[in-house]
Amino acid sequence: MNRKRLITKLRNQHRALGESLLRVIESSKSTDKDRSKQILLELEKFKEDLMEHLKLENEIFYPDYKNLKIKAGQDVEEIVEFDIQMKAIGEVVLAFLDKYNSVNSIELSIGEFRKELQSVTDTLNTRIETEEEGMFDMYLLM
Repeated sequence: MNRKRLITKLRNQHRALGESLLRVIESSKSTDKDRSKQILLELEKFKEDLMEHLKLENEIFYPDYKNLKIKAGQDVEEIVEFDIQMKAIGEVVLAFLDKYNSVNSIELSIGEFRKELQSVTDTLNTRIETEEEGMFDMYLLM
């Protein structure tokens, strides 16, 4: 996959992940008796999409970017540190998804779920902005 197509795909995945989280947030505000079931279905789809996205970043984007910087004689410390931070964020998000992996776990602590969901959403939005506002553009210039 060429670099431009890779970045386009990653950006499209970012949009889809954000939209998915918005659907989860909206469902969490519902008073419908099937609210938690709907939330769980949306979280499962989000997790599937997130895993695909993380795989693309971790197996293609970050290694390729690092190799390009090495070949250009540029310092890779920043990209290595960023990759480590992004993996840590991924682990936090996956822990959240594992914690709320059933209708009961969501329904029994919906208030806590909403707070944690907002935190996860904020964290992911920060990650996306950081990648898109610098990392992706720099990669395309390599």
